[in-house]
Amino acid sequence: MYVCYWWEETRMSWEHFIYFAIAAVLLWAVGAWAAWKSKTGMAYAVLGAAAVMAIYLLFIKKSDIADQEFDITDNLVYVGLAFLTIGMLFGALWAKEAWGHYWSWDPKETWAAITWLAYLIYVHYRQLQLHRERLALWIIIISFVLLQMCWWGINYLPSAQGSSVHTYSISE
Repeated sequence: MYVCYWWEETRMSWEHFIYFAIAAVLLWAVGAWAAWKSKTGMAYAVLGAAAVMAIYLLFIKKSDIADQEFDITDNLVYVGLAFLTIGMLFGALWAKEAWGHYWSWDPKETWAAITWLAYLIYVHYRQLQLHRERLALWIIIISFVLLQMCWWGINYLPSAQGSSVHTYSISE
């Protein structure tokens, strides 16, 4: 009943509903999968949904990009960046207790900083008066690739083998 009322009030088209549903499903799936890392897991889920929106707007949607669609994408990035920032801050506090220092510039922390800066570049680029929409969407996709490097890729870097405090699968 409430959904029908909301649907009529917003006058959302079926096309908008479909990509919004895809983003919501991705958000739920990744969020449930990464619930054990609540802050960064939520950030990864929301930023993943923003990447899905960017891919949809760049490659699937045939008509012009509406302001509403960019508002959804922007809000996903804003929320994801906020969770990523909180996760990094709480991670630094935890690291101080666990290892005696807030930041050690090991590969995981370095890639986390690179990812954070990439999303920050997107936020600032969107604030420019004259920005290109397609470039902004590409920044989201590149930022998400960097996020995947931070999440999965650091385990395969030679510099992380044996020396990183974030690599737990190495047996001596």
